[in-house]
Amino acid sequence: IVTTAPKGAKDFTISPQTGKAEPTVAPVNIPKDSDVNWKKPVVVQQAVNPAPKGRIEKGVATYALDGDGAGITSKRGEKLNCRIEGIDAPETDKTRFGKKPAQPHADESLKTLQKMIVNKEVTVTVTEEASTKNYGRSVCKIEVEGKDVSTEMLRAGAAMLYEQFYKGPQHRAAQNQAKANKVGIWSDKVPPQPPWEYRRTP
Repeated sequence: IVTTAPKGAKDFTISPQTGKAEPTVAPVNIPKDSDVNWKKPVVVQQAVNPAPKGRIEKGVATYALDGDGAGITSKRGEKLNCRIEGIDAPETDKTRFGKKPAQPHADESLKTLQKMIVNKEVTVTVTEEASTKNYGRSVCKIEVEGKDVSTEMLRAGAAMLYEQFYKGPQHRAAQNQAKANKVGIWSDKVPPQPPWEYRRTP
């Protein structure tokens, strides 16, 4: 907007409605930085709250971004970002971030988890507190409709047993069942590359 001061007006303001300059007898004084007592910003509520180990929450799964991660909103309204314990799913496409393309079956894995938990009531037990190694996520055991999500993802061939971190024999049995039935990641002639190895390769 280009405007000029009204004739004879020492101080003026610009009307937000018309864009015209209008005389004023009470100009707005803009303070200098040295006159303002700036305070440190305060976060009223974090979008995702880290949860302590052992904490149990009931809530609703609101999203899944890959086959081993989910967002939960508790009944108290708190948000929890979870890395599902004991499993590692095929890596989804990261080329938009300048990283690697998706592994085979990544989309199917994601869709399996979405169908299993999204918009459903779940029970979450935090087994490991949020850390940088999990990209700020808490490691969680998630149950839906009385079933352990890790076990069901393995049984469907939608994820692989995370050998370094799996928790119980039922996980191994579920993976063996998926292998025997040749479902999901086990349906190809070539054995799947473990996601943790895929992430390490150039």
